Amino acid sequence: MIRVLYIVDEAYPTTSANGRIVYRIIDELIKYPDIYITILARAKTEEQLQQTEYHGCPIIHVPNIHATSAEQLNKRLGKRKWLRYIMMPRTIYYRLNGESDYYKAELKLWIKRHLNEFDAIVANSMPFYPLEIASKFGDKKPAILYKMEPIAQYLYHGDFDKGKQIEEEWDNSASAIITEGLIYKFYKQYASKENIAKTTIAGFPCIIKREQCEVEHRLSKDTINLVYVGKFYYQKRDPRYLFALMDKLHDKGIRLTIAGGYYYSGLPKEVISKYFTNKIPYINYLGELPAEQADALLQEADVLVHLGNRISDQMPSKILDYISSGKPILNIYGIDDCPTLPYLERYPLAMNIKDGTEITEDLLWQISQFICQSKGKQIPFEQIEKEYKECTAAYVGQQFYEVIQSVTNNK
Repeated sequence: MIRVLYIVDEAYPTTSANGRIVYRIIDELIKYPDIYITILARAKTEEQLQQTEYHGCPIIHVPNIHATSAEQLNKRLGKRKWLRYIMMPRTIYYRLNGESDYYKAELKLWIKRHLNEFDAIVANSMPFYPLEIASKFGDKKPAILYKMEPIAQYLYHGDFDKGKQIEEEWDNSASAIITEGLIYKFYKQYASKENIAKTTIAGFPCIIKREQCEVEHRLSKDTINLVYVGKFYYQKRDPRYLFALMDKLHDKGIRLTIAGGYYYSGLPKEVISKYFTNKIPYINYLGELPAEQADALLQEADVLVHLGNRISDQMPSKILDYISSGKPILNIYGIDDCPTLPYLERYPLAMNIKDGTEITEDLLWQISQFICQSKGKQIPFEQIEKEYKECTAAYVGQQFYEVIQSVTNNK
């Protein structure tokens, strides 16, 4: 039996794309009879805190509970927070070890006490702290770092040299690195030969056959329903061009439903007030939905809308979720080397439009033709599974399993 400790940022259930990918990988790993996984995760909601296991894998909340208690005590004490050393002696440990992040301090403390119970540690980004924590123990147990974003480029908000230095420190401590192909393309330009040699390329495991879910948010049958699922981010994923299209298309019986957050979008207040408050009949805003409800919404859609990230070194996993559905996809991309384009070149039911293209009558006609003619069409999952095998959950799960086997057999 190979006992694996998996450090996850967010306990189950999670609405984040990275979180869903991680739990999908865990689903595949536990199919192997010689793998036993324990999940070390942060609970951000009461629902997550109440979840003590995931498909038979224990979820450890102890570090999260202790860190939260210390943070709450600090707030209550205010200017007299020095009293925490008396009221909660474990905070002395934080001070002696220079730990300002209580949760990271508790993670390290818990792992130190339980390290002998595990044969390997797996951690993923983003955020990046799980990789940092796993690397701290790489000299004692095999550590596998799953990089889901470029680290050096983003760790210190554009300070590449500093980010590269820290990434290299983490990688030197790791027994294995797993990352997506586009991220690897940039990584190999600056990484050491030793760290490149221990890197496995794995796609995001988003090509899965989704079961029919109970639909909580029924879409009107009187319109053609476009659906967007995902969050909006400042300078990276901006919906204003999509809204401008909808302002022109709605009179053709087309309605857009959005499930996702806009809190990090940096959008002007007037844009939020107009498009995210259900004031206009052709845009329906549902907010963020649990994963199962988001999947059910995808199944209800006539056409899916995707916004490509305005960065060339990050593969958006959402496009693979969309492809997995077999539904028609209207893809709005922001840069010429958008990572979504090679995937959609292989997809028969897609239309690509560059963000900022002049909205002419001809463009609106092309879009409406694509939407209307695509309604009701769906590519069989078996065809998608064959075409995108490298991104199926089973294939990626097997890659993880082989890496875990390799590092534990050679520790």
